[in-house]
Amino acid sequence: MMRAAPALTESSAGLLGDTPLRDYSRKLSSFNSFAKPELRALIASVGLGPGMRILDAGCGTGEALPWLLDEVNPSGSVVGIDLAAAHVDGKIRGQTSGGSVECGLVGINRGLSATTSGGSIEVTLPRATTANLEAITSGGSITSELPVAITEPQEGHLKGPINGGGEQLTVQANSGNVTIHASK
Repeated sequence: MMRAAPALTESSAGLLGDTPLRDYSRKLSSFNSFAKPELRALIASVGLGPGMRILDAGCGTGEALPWLLDEVNPSGSVVGIDLAAAHVDGKIRGQTSGGSVECGLVGINRGLSATTSGGSIEVTLPRATTANLEAITSGGSITSELPVAITEPQEGHLKGPINGGGEQLTVQANSGNVTIHASK
């Protein structure tokens, strides 16, 4: 499950002393993009296989998470965490073609997208989250513990604002259930 931390202010510092002025997430994303072939080859060489569970502690901006998931699908899972709030205080994207997706927020919603063609999706959000939800499934059910002001009622489709609306929250499970949980 990936979690986004609360936004930092200029005067606040995260656990690693990171501030918006000392944020190197763009450099990290650029590096991962530049070194993608080498990083993917390294991941392929460490002997990961289907069904394994991986914790990427210090996942940074999370670019390697889908690459790790490619190695452990169809039945494995990957969890990414990072102490530098600036790395994970952004849009969250989770996708797989052969398994389920679990993701969540602990801070402000900056946008979330989760997609799977062969499993279910579970998203956990703080009760005060504001979002424009679009949840779609063709082979399962959709449930939300948070109130959604439904704008377009359709079978297998739940669309509307949560707590007045906000950033987009899109979840699509082609053959599984979609569940929106409220964090405790």
